[in-house]
Amino acid sequence: MLQRLFIATFVCVTVASSALAITEEDPWMSDPQKAVELAESEQKDILLLYTGSDWCPPCKMLEEEVFSDEDFYAEAEQHFVFVKFDFLKNSPISPETKLLNESWASKYGVEGFPTVILVDSELKPYAIAGYEKGGAENYLGLLEENRQKRIARDKSLAAAKNAKGEERAKLLDKALSELPNQISQVYYEDIIAEIVKLDNEDKLGLRTKWNEDRDTEFRKAVLTDVMMIARLESPKRAVEMIDELLASVKFTTWQRLAVMQVKLNLVRKLNSPARVDDLLDEMMQVDGLADSTIDRLIVKKVYLMVGSKRRDKAMVYLNDSIAESQSEGRNGAYLLNCKGELLDAKGEFEEAVEAFELAAAASKTSPDLLAEAVSGKAD
Repeated sequence: MLQRLFIATFVCVTVASSALAITEEDPWMSDPQKAVELAESEQKDILLLYTGSDWCPPCKMLEEEVFSDEDFYAEAEQHFVFVKFDFLKNSPISPETKLLNESWASKYGVEGFPTVILVDSELKPYAIAGYEKGGAENYLGLLEENRQKRIARDKSLAAAKNAKGEERAKLLDKALSELPNQISQVYYEDIIAEIVKLDNEDKLGLRTKWNEDRDTEFRKAVLTDVMMIARLESPKRAVEMIDELLASVKFTTWQRLAVMQVKLNLVRKLNSPARVDDLLDEMMQVDGLADSTIDRLIVKKVYLMVGSKRRDKAMVYLNDSIAESQSEGRNGAYLLNCKGELLDAKGEFEEAVEAFELAAAASKTSPDLLAEAVSGKAD
């Protein structure tokens, strides 16, 4: 969905206008269509000025410090055609002019004054500015800096015409990366859509870069659907539908884990301990999980094994997991706490105390786990 481009209104102090008169013919055009024709014929860009010359203090400052300087035009006219939309309040303005101003302000979402928009001869915007201190020289530098970005954009777009697949996606990405994000997201949606399509599997990370907001909203909607499926469908059918979603949707790490947790709850209703074990193992393999999250999944698996009357196998699995954790340089504190609780429940108190002591020693950097270990040992 197109987002409207909002331009901040500049806050400033009222100053008296003392603009120097430009001796040459007025360079500003009021007919944007004629300006487009001129820009095409002379291979120039267009500078669109939205101003309020008889009431807006920063507009008057921009006029005095930049647009009243003959040296500014001597340089800028080499590359730009100038169009002015003057939103007068204290001077007469014809209905036709007022309608034209409003139409072109709406075209680019202009709501603050002064606003300067740089567009190419096809009216594609590539930069936005307003009043800036520094006079004509500074403003000329700003215009040239952004014009060079437009040139780089066009160079990448031209190269992309003869490219395909990933190479085309990279060139299109390079082209849009030259532009401010608020411009590319609003006025280059067709190119963004192509980039996303070319990198649909996100191998280059471009789908995430250009479609992150849309993907996030989509995934949130899918998560809502998952919860509804779990409530309305039979466990078997719900699991099948969730598997289809997991295979087709690129969830974030935590979203994928959340969906798999819903699936786990459903699988448990099917009374299949082996499938529960397999699913928990699969959850532990999700990319991007922290060690502490993996340890918590191991503990969840242990308790579910105990709940399904497989205590001995659960203890073997837990001991193996502790050994693997320690061999990989992890402290395994959460696992050791779990071992202490299982031994305590079984009445093997000396072994439980030993496990809690090891957990406490491994929990020095985690106050919460240390408290659990000390509390378990005390019990």
